[in-house]
Amino acid sequence: MQKSQINQLIQKYTQSEIKDFSELYNVYHKMIRSILYKMCAPEDMEDLMQDVFLKIINGLAQFNQKSSLKTWIYRVACNHALDHLRKKKPITVDYDLQKIGGQNANSGGSNQDIVIKTLQKLSPDHRAVLVLVCLEELTIEEASMAIGVPQGTIKSRLHHAKGKMYELLSQQGVNL
Repeated sequence: MQKSQINQLIQKYTQSEIKDFSELYNVYHKMIRSILYKMCAPEDMEDLMQDVFLKIINGLAQFNQKSSLKTWIYRVACNHALDHLRKKKPITVDYDLQKIGGQNANSGGSNQDIVIKTLQKLSPDHRAVLVLVCLEELTIEEASMAIGVPQGTIKSRLHHAKGKMYELLSQQGVNL
């Protein structure tokens, strides 16, 4: 979506032309779903999706365009997911790698399932950074803007998160 289209879309929403919400949804729903899927439990995703889009619609008037709309939406989605995770008890996932998807680690099991389940074991802050930088491929600067912390903090969290993921995956017998 180009900057002029984004500006027109923002103007429509700030002037209460809600009928055009479908444009915003169509452009960003996959990105938001991806973030929430990687950060939260699947059973919470639909409710969180609705909450995030409500926050986006209600907050568009305050969007100051210092960053891109995409980065701002990342921030809204990440912050909402982090708030949700902080309110919820820590997620503990007990699983046997041999049973994931009916395949074992040596026969190629679902790598995505393994990574997602291992991500759930990280702290919300480490999970958010790892999802944004490694899985969503944001730059350090974009992740910093999305989460609202300095770039140095992103780098530190990323380093610790990668180390913890490596440790957890190694414990499960995944060859890295």
